[in-house]
Amino acid sequence: MLKVNRSNVSYPEWLRSPQAANAQSFLAKFYSSDPEYRATRRAPFEELPRPQVKEALEELFHGKCAYCESDIRGSGSEIDHFRPKAAASNLKGDKQNADHYGWFLYEWSNHFLSCLSCNRAKRNLFPVDGPRAPVLSSWIEACRSETALLLDPCLDTPERHLRFDLKGVAFGRTKRGKATIDVLNLNRENLVAARREKFEHCAELLEVLRQGGKYIADTLMKELDDASAYSGAARIFLYQTYSKYMRAEGRRSPAFNSFLAQELWRDTRLFGETRVLDALEEKSISATGIVQVIHEREEPVLPSLKTAGAFKDIRGSSAVSMICRVEISDFKDIQRLDLKFQISEGEKGQGCAMLIGENSVGKSSVLQAIALCLMGEELRDMLKINAEDFIAREIEGWKHTRTKDAVVKVEFTSGDIVTLVIPCAGPWFDGSDEPSGVVLGYGARRYFDDKRKQSATHFGLRTLFEPSATISHPERWLQRQDEKTFNAVARAMRDILLLQPDDEIHRDEEGRIYVTAHQRMTPIDRLSDGYKSLFAMAVDIMREMVSVWGNLEFARGVVLIDEVETHLHPRWKMQVINALRSAMPQVQFIATTHDPLCLRGMRDGEVKVLFRDEDKVIQTLEGLPKLSSLRAEQLLTSDYFGLVSTSDPVVEAELEEYALLSSGATLTPDRQARLDELSISTATLTVIGDTPGQQIVSEAYREYLIERGTVDAAKRNELRRDAVEDVLRALRARKTNAQG
Repeated sequence: MLKVNRSNVSYPEWLRSPQAANAQSFLAKFYSSDPEYRATRRAPFEELPRPQVKEALEELFHGKCAYCESDIRGSGSEIDHFRPKAAASNLKGDKQNADHYGWFLYEWSNHFLSCLSCNRAKRNLFPVDGPRAPVLSSWIEACRSETALLLDPCLDTPERHLRFDLKGVAFGRTKRGKATIDVLNLNRENLVAARREKFEHCAELLEVLRQGGKYIADTLMKELDDASAYSGAARIFLYQTYSKYMRAEGRRSPAFNSFLAQELWRDTRLFGETRVLDALEEKSISATGIVQVIHEREEPVLPSLKTAGAFKDIRGSSAVSMICRVEISDFKDIQRLDLKFQISEGEKGQGCAMLIGENSVGKSSVLQAIALCLMGEELRDMLKINAEDFIAREIEGWKHTRTKDAVVKVEFTSGDIVTLVIPCAGPWFDGSDEPSGVVLGYGARRYFDDKRKQSATHFGLRTLFEPSATISHPERWLQRQDEKTFNAVARAMRDILLLQPDDEIHRDEEGRIYVTAHQRMTPIDRLSDGYKSLFAMAVDIMREMVSVWGNLEFARGVVLIDEVETHLHPRWKMQVINALRSAMPQVQFIATTHDPLCLRGMRDGEVKVLFRDEDKVIQTLEGLPKLSSLRAEQLLTSDYFGLVSTSDPVVEAELEEYALLSSGATLTPDRQARLDELSISTATLTVIGDTPGQQIVSEAYREYLIERGTVDAAKRNELRRDAVEDVLRALRARKTNAQG
């Protein structure tokens, strides 16, 4: 961690704008309202102009993570709120304050540049020693009234609280230092390795300099410059290492210590060639003595993570990371498939993925593969999942191939890779014993049993593998929750159920849950099928997320939903993805659908079209058009769904029949007569226009539709380009003839 001076960078203009002032006034009005009203609602946050704010933060923090100093220029970075914008929690995650600290959303001092790993480890954690600042307090008042345990690199002096050994492991010198290491997971494996490499290199350079290698001074200066990765940690390490050596030698050296203190972190000019050399020689620091000091063993502060329920054994950075890639081979009817998921940066809500394609193309199998890989052995055993069901079978005869292992690899943004193997000689599952984060899954049939309200063994994951399984009854769990947890769920459900400001989710004195909408109060059991299905699934997700993370705003995990459109009204279909993102903004949703309306809310690059090529191998379609520019009907006839038209199915059948008969094979008299008949009928369907030019375009379009039905999805883009070229050639030829 490197101390920086925030006044060195100009205040982002937007934060001074009337728009920001207006947004702040809405927040102030919300936080001034009755606490009971706020309890079941989320604050009206307006998104920041992220590029402008991020540019200022990159300048302020030298393109490095404000917390761990990793170089994040040109890679994934986040705008982090030092004091969380909601549900601020202590280290254990069990004491949360829903209001804190949303009113600081537009406070410049609350914005930091963070790497993805630190941001996801920190989430909503902001431990304080004592009470939190009053709601709507100013930034200065909050800093004065609170004893924050998390170090602020713009206010605090990191070397007073942190130390490092040569291996790159961080240690807390104070309670605040230990809390900072724990909150940010500063001893994660890849970070420790990077710091170790940095420290060893700097120690080697300093030793060469001590031995007279003046030429190396510039190189060392660059390594310890503010803009260099891990330079703050390196300065702390070098100063503390040599100071410790001096004490071990029984030498009191105020001048040397003062020199190191000034040059290693307070003066960006660092030191000149002769000053450091003279100082080192004057104190007779030996390489042997230094090596003894820096290799002394100490126990590092290990990160902790609050976990509970079915996911009580969560470990590792994958728990707070997102899936960026899935590779599947010889799993059911998927021979090989490589899916790369887009990770959204700087947008509201995490990246989602939607799988679409024909029936039996493997969409549900992909969800099952991900779930099996991530859920861990205990859950696989609990759900009594049979490994043999996922072994590849021959295309004909439904026999097991027994020649190749089924393999599923899931890669996370943290770099972690989780692998599941089903040996062909088995079958059994050979994978991780413990869950790799919170993974939940829901099949196409999402009902809860009205007669059984207990939730002991009704896992939503079961519905992904058993169509007849039900999910937990939502009311029973909600009835048992304290007021704080119930309100957290109610706040999130407002987004999912698209409730209006005056609508409510509440429970009576006997614990019965009601939804008040359109001025009508309705018990959960009396809701429509669409409401009940969505409500039950959402509460099931929230139950697991709250049990692990303690809140929904910062909860992380992977949720798999098959046929997300099931039971939903068209209005909900268009908004369901955005609603889920808003309700649980840090959760990654991966779903399937057959409905173009569900693509509303998806971002470009998040939709994956699966198809079978000529060899019946499942592939993903590339070069898809932008979603935002297409209407629902256009989505159906685009490469996303691949319909020839949205007309009567008889029309498509005739076009396909015409394409088959005109493919070049010798025809019988009857088939030739049918071809002639179809040639006339299909011509009237597509040839329109009064001018010759319009008719040329229409005729080319007809031919394109006919040919389109005979090729696989991968060749449609090429066919479209050829059709355009044919039209252009025909129009040019007509123009030439007219001029001649």
